[in-house]
Amino acid sequence: MRETYIFQFLSLKKISLLIFFLAAIFSTAFAQHPTNFTSFKTGTEWLADDGLPIDCHGGNIIYVDSLKTFFWYGEHYGQPRGAACYSSKDLYNWKNEGVVMTKGDIQIFERPNFMKRQLRLIDYNFVYHIYIII
Repeated sequence: MRETYIFQFLSLKKISLLIFFLAAIFSTAFAQHPTNFTSFKTGTEWLADDGLPIDCHGGNIIYVDSLKTFFWYGEHYGQPRGAACYSSKDLYNWKNEGVVMTKGDIQIFERPNFMKRQLRLIDYNFVYHIYIII
């Protein structure tokens, strides 16, 4: 009886260690690491700070001098569809600021019909001191 108990204990201990090591291995393999680019490399995905490819098509980039930051607005093909925003201090490393406007009920929300409608999609409102989507 005692031998059976020790055997069961060792089995549970081995299983627990196996699960722990597998979790440790896969959590580091799939973790999203922040980007730190110093140059562009042709043919590779351009990743944002969240470790995902940048999903910001067309649109424009503006520079906010008071923040010393570039903001890139463009069409977001992922879910939810809409206009995405990324920010950067150096034009190499981009922070995903999220979808700033969803497609919603807009019938045609794509670069030729929506993003190119105005050369300046984003404008500064001097009355309220904020940036607005026009």
